[in-house]
Amino acid sequence: TESGFYTLSFEGTAYLHNLSIVNMTDPAFAQNGNWYTVKAGDAQSFITTLEVVNGENAAADAARSFIFLPNGTYNLGDQCLTNISGNNISLIGESMDKTIIVNKPAIENEGIGTTATLLNTGNNLYMQDITLQNALEYYKSGSAGRAVCLQDRGTQTICKNVKMLSYQDTYYSNEPNGKGQFYFEDSEIHGTVDYVCGGGDVYFNRVLFVNESRKEGEKNGEDVIAAPNSKSEWGYIFKDCTIENKAKAFSLGRSWNNITRLTWLNTTINQKDEILNDDKKYAYFTINAMGDAMADKFRLDVLKDAEGNVFSPAEKKVIFKNSDATKQKAEENIILTDEEAATFTLNAVFGDWRPETKAAQATATATTLKDGKLSWTGDAKMYLVAKDGKFYTLTTENTLAVDDDKASFTVRSANDMGGFGAATGSVSTGINSI
Repeated sequence: TESGFYTLSFEGTAYLHNLSIVNMTDPAFAQNGNWYTVKAGDAQSFITTLEVVNGENAAADAARSFIFLPNGTYNLGDQCLTNISGNNISLIGESMDKTIIVNKPAIENEGIGTTATLLNTGNNLYMQDITLQNALEYYKSGSAGRAVCLQDRGTQTICKNVKMLSYQDTYYSNEPNGKGQFYFEDSEIHGTVDYVCGGGDVYFNRVLFVNESRKEGEKNGEDVIAAPNSKSEWGYIFKDCTIENKAKAFSLGRSWNNITRLTWLNTTINQKDEILNDDKKYAYFTINAMGDAMADKFRLDVLKDAEGNVFSPAEKKVIFKNSDATKQKAEENIILTDEEAATFTLNAVFGDWRPETKAAQATATATTLKDGKLSWTGDAKMYLVAKDGKFYTLTTENTLAVDDDKASFTVRSANDMGGFGAATGSVSTGINSI
């Protein structure tokens, strides 16, 4: 409609916490029901779309809304803490490596609570096929370079095919009560110091962890992967994960206050000789805590090298200590038996919540082309059509008219959370004229 004046009227005194006025003469996004398609590589389009969807999904029981980001780099500049405040929101990229949301905080803004690329305060967030990058200049930041990609203050978050690129405190689970539930699957996280940290029960399933060097241009420093700050029963669990090490050496984790629990199950380490294990400061884990909260339950079962050979011992006795070693626990065995390891199931950790079922990918559709019409089978609520390998359109239909006699098309089906599965085999329009 035409522009004009809008008057906000209140019966009593009003306090406006936030007000966004968006000029939609040139729409910021394309909308199809509760699906919102952002302009490719347009950061302002992404921010505006997110603001609109946050408003639509303010209620705890709001119907799920889906924000789709085509391949491109969404550069937020020095903006930090871009907020996902709505509930039941899906943030869906076209591909993990080519859909990138990045910010570059000023070095003076460094801090675990101040730098995050995205800040989630809503519940039931689902993210798939996206890279989050915090580009704070880590090597110029001095003694600390805390640069978070995702600070999550919600619960029941699922990250599927999500890559996080930073150095210190890359991922921060920060649900206020310390009992949030978070699930990662087939993802990739990079960092140096405590780069997955925080509270709650976090289950990392088939995740690649890349230990970056602490100094630019050389293999330097001793990295620490995890720093749980748990108040929950299970803490941080790593199942069938792989570690790629670019630092001089590393440990699997250290205690960070509260009741800290940390478990690695069936772990592959591509550079097995670089994991710290000198019995004085390290026993695969860092023995000394940060502060007085000594590790409560730090455990592992099987450590394997890149060829699949097991190198972890059958038993490993450890004495965990506080930060300055003035306090210590009784000696304990950190190696789990097969029976103990088998208790760390998704059902045991999450109860009635089934994140692995929600993240399951939709079956690829059978696609055909006849008389200028692309057709496919399936009952998904949304389909992604790509033309010559690039995003073409989203559609709820099972057919699409095409008039390009030289193009190739693929179709991907969305699951209930909006994540798109693998593409069908390519169907080429040119075949009709041969």
